[in-house]
Amino acid sequence: MEKKSFNPLIHELIDQFRAGKLSRREFVRYAALLGVSAAVAPSLIGCAPEGGGPRTTPSELTRGGVLRVAAPIHKVTHPAQFTWAVPSNQMRQVGEYLTWTDGENITHPYLLENWEASGDLLTWTLNLKQGVMFNNGDEFNADDVIFTMNEWLNRDVGSSLLGMVGAYLSPTGIEKVNDYQVILHLDQPEIGVPEHLFHYPALILNHRTFEGDFIKAPHGTGPYTIETYSEGEICRLVRRADYWQTGVDDQSLPYLDGMEFIDMGTEMAPQVAALQSGEIDMIDFSDSPRPDVYDPRLHRPGRGTQDAGRYGSLDGQQRPHGPEALPKQGKDPEACVFRPGPVGTRLPRLPLSSRVLR
Repeated sequence: MEKKSFNPLIHELIDQFRAGKLSRREFVRYAALLGVSAAVAPSLIGCAPEGGGPRTTPSELTRGGVLRVAAPIHKVTHPAQFTWAVPSNQMRQVGEYLTWTDGENITHPYLLENWEASGDLLTWTLNLKQGVMFNNGDEFNADDVIFTMNEWLNRDVGSSLLGMVGAYLSPTGIEKVNDYQVILHLDQPEIGVPEHLFHYPALILNHRTFEGDFIKAPHGTGPYTIETYSEGEICRLVRRADYWQTGVDDQSLPYLDGMEFIDMGTEMAPQVAALQSGEIDMIDFSDSPRPDVYDPRLHRPGRGTQDAGRYGSLDGQQRPHGPEALPKQGKDPEACVFRPGPVGTRLPRLPLSSRVLR
């Protein structure tokens, strides 16, 4: 990509980095939001990309197995109405987002191939991945994106995305260019658009089959399908054979055969006991952090604190990780509590000139 093809605001970001007003991480974060890949962004300020850490090799990879997670099983109808993270952790195994924000707060394309923003941040061009299929055989396209966004902006749906995305986008501002390109014409400048597309209720819906209840027509682009969903009891997911992403072994993802989310109530002690006995592999308490999970009396002595919230990877198990990345039977309970970081939150205003952001 030639320098002249970058969003003009990138040059302002470079100046602010050189003036000491932005850290390296802040520069990469904002450059990514403006459409520069996280791999390229550091080179614009003379830095090498950070290493991604050790990668799992095919010989180290173990496929198969079912991940068992203790988690509340809520009533689910419309994903855009999610007000809790727990049901989104379950349904994001079946449906997916246009983007994803990683643990370093850097946003990447997901169902999007890439995006471009105009210099005034009023026009956003979303280029969709091609050849992605829903689990019922329908192809993902621009009509699904437009339908889903209109659901977000529908007051009758009552989505939290109405207050977030609806603050700068109206239904008339969504333009279909072709089957794989959508342009958003905003009512006011906003740099946080890519992050907002990963807000937890922002699962992309199949416009052909969705009629208000995702459980009745659970057609998503994700790596699992719903085998059983019983409110207050269990959510059982099984692996798709035709998922669109492949793993480090060049075979179709996911690596697991399935996932089970088991409602064990709200008392922590029985869940910790189940974890220690190997009855479950993880605890998802992301919506209600419980102080008693840190009570040393619940843990075996001599083990350090470990935040394994991210290596549970409850985003579909798409990114490669070997056996060491999944909780093992008898592992320290604190290391198996899923505590995801905030996603899709509104950004603090980018420190650009007032002529760009009001």
